[in-house]
Amino acid sequence: ALNLSLVPATPVRAISTTVVISQFQVAGGTAAEEFVELHNLSSSPVDLNGYNLVYRSAAGTTDVSLVSWSVSTVIPAGGYYLVAATPGYDGVVLADKTFADGSSGKFSGTSGGLALRNGAVNTGTIIDSVGYGTATNAFVETATTTVPAANNSKERASSGCTDTDNNSADYALLTPSAPRNSASSVNTCSVTSNLSVNDVTLPAEGNSGTSL
Repeated sequence: ALNLSLVPATPVRAISTTVVISQFQVAGGTAAEEFVELHNLSSSPVDLNGYNLVYRSAAGTTDVSLVSWSVSTVIPAGGYYLVAATPGYDGVVLADKTFADGSSGKFSGTSGGLALRNGAVNTGTIIDSVGYGTATNAFVETATTTVPAANNSKERASSGCTDTDNNSADYALLTPSAPRNSASSVNTCSVTSNLSVNDVTLPAEGNSGTSL
């Protein structure tokens, strides 16, 4: 007889509907030239007050806080927001918020994970996350994206509008990296309907049209 053992189901995170991690770089001219770009893919403004941007090592189980927001900080619909290391990041696009890079950077150049939480580190609701390289931590969505080389980044498809909760499919290499900040032009995401033919109810035969 066939013996099937029960395997605990892996929790499935809902697809992000507000703010996503739209681009990230793990190294540039130096290992400390790091940035994370956020994008509001919704049709309404989102306030980051109470949110935390965090990092975990490849197999890490504890968040490393990068930045947190304790005052109203609104990303308009379609808007971007740039978080970068200081003094390591030296891009011409200015960071909206910075974190200390510890002289050698916070991100691994081979594997790791990033997440945006609504709430406290370790326990706040994960709004969006990405795992790269050989990471196995809780921030990986389905499968990791590959790690970008120095001065390159990984960008979410459609300039930050695509989210299928599969990091491997959602991100592509951007050479060279091209971060955007709150002063960049907005990119309003189009809404794709999930309506299928099974969701449509047609009038009964003989009841449609105009009676003569």
